[in-house]
Amino acid sequence: MDCYYCHGNGEMECLECEGHGKQESGHQCGSCQGHGITPCLRCNGSGSLDYEFNEQDSITNILQAAYLSPAFSRGR
Repeated sequence: MDCYYCHGNGEMECLECEGHGKQESGHQCGSCQGHGITPCLRCNGSGSLDYEFNEQDSITNILQAAYLSPAFSRGR
């Protein structure tokens, strides 16, 4: 199943520099090394999620799988 956050691309705009590659000070962004993109936080750059949904899953199960996933919550 494609990641719903990055739409299967595996990467997203850097949150530190908002995709510009430079910090406000004009220095290169350390998070993305000036590229403006970083691996997706939800799928860790793979582009796909490690769980599958089907139409028989209840909405509770789907939400628990998505929001309690370590990739989504960053281990919290």
